[in-house]
Amino acid sequence: MDSVLHFNISGMRCAGCVSAVQTAIESVTGVTKAEVKLDNHAAQVSVSDETSAANIIAVVEKAGFQAELN
Repeated sequence: MDSVLHFNISGMRCAGCVSAVQTAIESVTGVTKAEVKLDNHAAQVSVSDETSAANIIAVVEKAGFQAELN
């Protein structure tokens, strides 16, 4: 069963940033859905049990943004 994780994302300034963050998150094994929003600088991510928040934070940071579990 999927869990939903909520993240605050820092550093997004445009639709291109949102796309980069969403693509990075969706590349993580076990992510089944990601919704990134610029207006509240947040991401809602559905994950399977084998995916951790740390994995998602790591790929967001590698893409040049900051993420923290909300």
